[in-house]
Amino acid sequence: MPVLFITGGGSGGHTVPALAIIKNLTYPVYYIGSVSGIERNIITPFVKQYFSIRTGKLRRYFTWKHIPDFINFSAGIIQSLLIIIKIAKGEKIVLLSTGGFVSLPAVIAARLCGAFIL
Repeated sequence: MPVLFITGGGSGGHTVPALAIIKNLTYPVYYIGSVSGIERNIITPFVKQYFSIRTGKLRRYFTWKHIPDFINFSAGIIQSLLIIIKIAKGEKIVLLSTGGFVSLPAVIAARLCGAFIL
């Protein structure tokens, strides 16, 4: 049986669809979200385990904040890889992304692990 991860957040618009899916599953779900996003408070009671990762923000203007954003984004990919490898332990992986800035590092990591991504 595959290991199911769901990722997304940063706003309620990305978190509420994930919650609706999780509430209708009878299968254990692992959630990858941000450290300080709204999704932690909303999702945690309904998942087997919540993992927080660092992530960067996409800014469409020039600012020096791109440098720490890139570092945090890269760290988020590495954190996601470690989480997925630790939990999946060689099992098949399915990752569902509902979007948001936190989902991209997790999607990239899952893809590197050969996951089926929705």
